[in-house]
Amino acid sequence: MRVVLVNPPKSDVGRADLTPPLGLLRLATVARRLGAEPVICDLNLLWHLDPAMRASFYPNCLRRLVESDGQVYGFTS
Repeated sequence: MRVVLVNPPKSDVGRADLTPPLGLLRLATVARRLGAEPVICDLNLLWHLDPAMRASFYPNCLRRLVESDGQVYGFTS
């Protein structure tokens, strides 16, 4: 089973506050041990690094999520 773990954008303040989504990384480790195929989609990182993502967030976000081809999606907040 493919599990997509999504880290949404958190703020539009500079890149200084960018950190890896440690909670999702831990969940991905547990999912892998249970036989799932985890994928992390870090939309927060993409928001800060990809101008195209900011220019048209919802269509780009939807495209990335559909392309990840998950059977289960989990979103953090």
